[in-house]
Amino acid sequence: MQRPFYVYRRWHKRLTAFLFDALGGLFFFPARCFSGHLTFEKVKRILVIRLDHLGDVVMTRPALKALERIFPEARIDLLVSEETAPLLKDSAAPGEILAAKNHWFGKSVKPQIQWAGFFSLLEILKKKNYDLAIDFRGDLRNILLMFLAGIPLRLGFGITGGGFLLSHQGLYDPRKHRVELNAELLKFFRKHFELKPEPFLYSEARKKEFWARTGMIPQDGRRRILIHPAASCPSKQWPLARFQRLIEKIREENLGRIILAGTSEEKKIFMPECGGEILDLRGETSIGDLPVLIAGCDLFIGNDSGPAHIAAAQGKYGVSIFSGTNLAEAWRPWSPRLRLIGRAVSCSPCEARVCPLGHHQCMEEISVDEVLRAVKSVLNELSQARQAADPSPLEKNAAPGAVP
Repeated sequence: MQRPFYVYRRWHKRLTAFLFDALGGLFFFPARCFSGHLTFEKVKRILVIRLDHLGDVVMTRPALKALERIFPEARIDLLVSEETAPLLKDSAAPGEILAAKNHWFGKSVKPQIQWAGFFSLLEILKKKNYDLAIDFRGDLRNILLMFLAGIPLRLGFGITGGGFLLSHQGLYDPRKHRVELNAELLKFFRKHFELKPEPFLYSEARKKEFWARTGMIPQDGRRRILIHPAASCPSKQWPLARFQRLIEKIREENLGRIILAGTSEEKKIFMPECGGEILDLRGETSIGDLPVLIAGCDLFIGNDSGPAHIAAAQGKYGVSIFSGTNLAEAWRPWSPRLRLIGRAVSCSPCEARVCPLGHHQCMEEISVDEVLRAVKSVLNELSQARQAADPSPLEKNAAPGAVP
């Protein structure tokens, strides 16, 4: 029997989850004995839950695409947050995108509103009559949602408790890359599948509209270096003063045209002193514009963030400055073209929003010169690839009428 694994750091939370599972397992044992053997042979309607963060959604797409190949006749709906739904407008599975508002991963949503959102979602899902639901995160609230919606086949990880409510529980390895860990839940289907990068798609018309809005020519022959200087939390943030110095050095050495990506709030926090030489698109673009913007640039530079994962999915070359907040081997952008810069520190992974020790050693020890060397190295690699006229596999596999 699989030993329960819980992601909680505090012992009393692990104990609570263990007792909850032990009592729940005893209570539901008779029902399991008489429920019969559930099979995947007649699955026609599938729900995939990915309500959390942008990077998590990106890293789920290879498994989602594999799921489409395993069940070619099934309708696959995707439940995501209202914030990330626009990213999937042209890249959806053969089904519906369900955009959840006031979900339990919202940063500023009050608990009572979160639970109101939970029961509102529950009523919607009950009417959909799903045969199968998959929660790739392993969240107790997601598991409860699948169970209370009456979905007979429920796949997931019981890492926060509630594993006894799943019909099939995956083996969770915290050191495995999340793209590969997601695929663990597909092994229950006992069918061959591959994991491949899945670029976000968009129409040619959308591409032209975007670049017309920015005032830039889509391809003007000059290298474009996209920089996303912000992070989702302070523990993942490389000092902004060093981003400023990096931008200055890139301009001094004429390595390319700099474009800044981010939100209008991030623009208030960091304003590089480089005048009109920089195209500042922070606050000017939406999350749905990111694939178009990233695909139109040559190099991506940023922290551990959602845009870094999108750059990896689009097959772009880049440099990712990775803190010790999470295990790099498990959470790094899934691409050989994205160079990772980080420090192995004894306190990693802390999984904290703010450095608990106060020194932020994992980011403070990364110098501007080190990042600049990586940028030059990647640009050189990009130039060699172009000279060899080696087309990207992502371009070969693009869907008709859509651009990766």
